[in-house]
Amino acid sequence: MTDLPEGVFEQADGLIWEDDVSGLDALAGSHAAFPLAHGEDLLERAVGWGKPRALGWLLSKGVPPVMDHGDGFPVLHAALCGPKETRVAILRILLDAGVDPNQRGMNDWTPLHRAAAEGDLASLKVLLEAGANPSLRTDIDHVATPEEEARFCNQAEAADLLARALQAGSQTL
Repeated sequence: MTDLPEGVFEQADGLIWEDDVSGLDALAGSHAAFPLAHGEDLLERAVGWGKPRALGWLLSKGVPPVMDHGDGFPVLHAALCGPKETRVAILRILLDAGVDPNQRGMNDWTPLHRAAAEGDLASLKVLLEAGANPSLRTDIDHVATPEEEARFCNQAEAADLLARALQAGSQTL
């Protein structure tokens, strides 16, 4: 990986925090290796901080929508842990970029498991519309579907939404 000159990564950090696409454009114009050098780290910030414009900009510059730190938080899982205000926008951007809506993370959860356990109905709907499979079970712990995980976590609305999706025989609502 090509290193960026000292201070460039820190500048990019600030611009991503501000969701400042014009600033990112200016920075990219000054440094040929930016944003692909350290792209995964920059992507992680845009996703985790819930910065949709910066995320879209990074993807448009060729940064792949992948985070592989081996920590159980692939990109959609990280998005589901981000700010609620921009969560759906971040999910849509990533799903539109081709991220697998059934990617596995910590505890073998899919993004549906995570959203179901938190009762995040808006995220559940986006994931189902993108083709997430509500019948997938984890391979550990409760060996549960997202609906069962929601019931275990006392998230009745989420469980009911997932049950309706399964009964419809479709992954869309």
